[in-house]
Amino acid sequence: MRLQELFTNEGIHDPSIFKAVFLAGGPGSGKSYVAGKILGNKGLKTVNPDTALELLMDKSGLAKDMPDDEQTERDVIRAKAKGITGNQQALYIAGRLGLIIDGTAKDTSKIERIKKELEEIGYETRMVFVNTNLDVSIQRNTDRFEKEGGRKVPAEILKKSWQNVQDNMMKFQQLFGPRRFYIIDNSGGLEDPDRKKNFDFVWKDMKKFLESKPKNKAALQWIDAEKKRDRRPEKDQMGSPFDPDQIRTVPNISPGFSAK
Repeated sequence: MRLQELFTNEGIHDPSIFKAVFLAGGPGSGKSYVAGKILGNKGLKTVNPDTALELLMDKSGLAKDMPDDEQTERDVIRAKAKGITGNQQALYIAGRLGLIIDGTAKDTSKIERIKKELEEIGYETRMVFVNTNLDVSIQRNTDRFEKEGGRKVPAEILKKSWQNVQDNMMKFQQLFGPRRFYIIDNSGGLEDPDRKKNFDFVWKDMKKFLESKPKNKAALQWIDAEKKRDRRPEKDQMGSPFDPDQIRTVPNISPGFSAK
């Protein structure tokens, strides 16, 4: 069975089919932590070039604090990471699987384009904006490097990225609408009752969203077409090529890097 067909078959039975959650926040905001708490165990596929970037940096022996003298080699690695992530997301969207689109969200026009393209093929979208103050972002960025062996974003780039994300907060709220846009204060722990209350509210709302059945006309048409395809004789399914129309409808998702 072709990979595209495998992911398409999975999509029909995916509990979060045709759902996409954009995860926004600056370096050190704790997006991965929040995603695990609020979006975990829902079968969502994560689209994040940083994951492939760190693996390729390790393989190539590049320093995690990203010194200037490795800029050229890092740019080559970054391009490869984007290519790997692009191939993954194409397969995910071919099966209309539920997505977490993880990035700093410093480019509002890119997010708007991706959102529009996903919704045109039947996806419903939400954004979770993970907010922290600058001091916490700087400390977590350092801790990730010193304690966890992760990548360290240079200080000036971190500060610029953090400010860009702050400046974009209201733009994203207007783009998604107040009922589809969530702000989570992740500057501290859940021992703060107000912060825990906010986490619990977003978790319950996202659970309801992710478990709801697709309603979009394009989504329902795609599901119906795939069910009919599944009812064809097995020999016919195995011998037929993957529908090229599905490949043409896959938007080119490429979340921006927070790193230099």
